[in-house]
Amino acid sequence: MLGLLEIFYAPSKLFDRVRERGMWLPAFLAIMVCALLASYFVVQGIGMETIIRKQMESNPRAMEQMGPEGLARVANSPLAKGMAYGAPLIFTPIVLLAIAGLFAAGLSLTGSKLRFSQVLGATSYAWWPYSLITTLMSALIVSVAPNKEDLNLRNMIATNVGAFLDPTTTNKAVYAFASSIDLLSFGLIGFLSYGLARVSGRTFSSCFGIVIVLWLIYVLGKTGIAAVTGR
Repeated sequence: MLGLLEIFYAPSKLFDRVRERGMWLPAFLAIMVCALLASYFVVQGIGMETIIRKQMESNPRAMEQMGPEGLARVANSPLAKGMAYGAPLIFTPIVLLAIAGLFAAGLSLTGSKLRFSQVLGATSYAWWPYSLITTLMSALIVSVAPNKEDLNLRNMIATNVGAFLDPTTTNKAVYAFASSIDLLSFGLIGFLSYGLARVSGRTFSSCFGIVIVLWLIYVLGKTGIAAVTGR
């Protein structure tokens, strides 16, 4: 558990221990807790009915068919609340494992022979500060927002270019791309590269190349989906 604090003041020592021991579970679980807390703050601060309404804004016909009573019924159902709190616990570990797997594959191409636990540890501990910061910022934004219904749930933290664009009038592909130009994400990319370099023994530049290529693939895929679906 000390590693969750040590990452903020002695990351090199922590990543060296990750290389030696392959530890990953504390950070992995901490990220899951952050994801659950972020969901809790949003649901409690904004309300399930408002969340569902904003998610259905792109489908006004379905919204009209559902009506206010139907919306309230869905929002208050155990299924809706179960999905709101269960989704972070399901998808967060899947995403972390998938990303670590891709990093492991990329590092193997450079000749690194790492155990998956080492790569997962580097990924989890590098991701943990990002997860903590975004959770705290989300909680703060929800708590101080004068009109919570005006919050953009898909882009609530204004550290990216997309936060300064109108999501209703901006081209969806442009908006998706602009939302990816994010200061916090760039910090995460740098920290992931540092952690992977420290654990693998490879240069920072080679690990940065792996991380940035995967990030570019993600951004292009996200932008392409927005262009095709218009969402």
